[in-house]
Amino acid sequence: MNSVRFLRFSLIAAAMLSLLLVGCASAPKVLDSSFNGPQIVAAPDAIPLAVSSLMDMKMVIKGAGYKPQDTVLISLVDDKKLDLAITMAKVADDGTFSVDFWNSQSDSLAKVSGILRAGFGANKKGETIIVMAADPLPTGNYKIKAESVIGSQVAETPVKIVDAPFSGSLKDALGKMLGKIEDKRK
Repeated sequence: MNSVRFLRFSLIAAAMLSLLLVGCASAPKVLDSSFNGPQIVAAPDAIPLAVSSLMDMKMVIKGAGYKPQDTVLISLVDDKKLDLAITMAKVADDGTFSVDFWNSQSDSLAKVSGILRAGFGANKKGETIIVMAADPLPTGNYKIKAESVIGSQVAETPVKIVDAPFSGSLKDALGKMLGKIEDKRK
């Protein structure tokens, strides 16, 4: 009888905690249609430092207020000297662009070499693996910058690099055990 009560209490507590967490989620960023200048938004605005979490991350970067048919270079920057090119986008006739930053080879290269400061290698089976040779970018506040190639239009939006989530750390540990991730850091 006590175990049934405990189970009910646990389920109710889990449901309430889930509702609390969902209720605390921030609203997605949207472009301001009343603003005429260049602007960008990135969703999500947090970049995790686990190999598995970062490789699975699907970031959408949208912009508006750029010259039609221009090309926009998109970089991860900080207040010091970091200016890491991550992707580029073609501006549509209405001055907007949207880029899905997650699944191309160049996106993977930017994530692995730029953010994680790692490289690619091969294991004994000849499979492509990620080789961690240096520490990744430090956690903290960064910006996604979109700069037009033809014009001089620039816009930025804040993002954070965050520690690996628990699930990402577990997946990375499993990846190391399976030989998919090699950590050469000391």
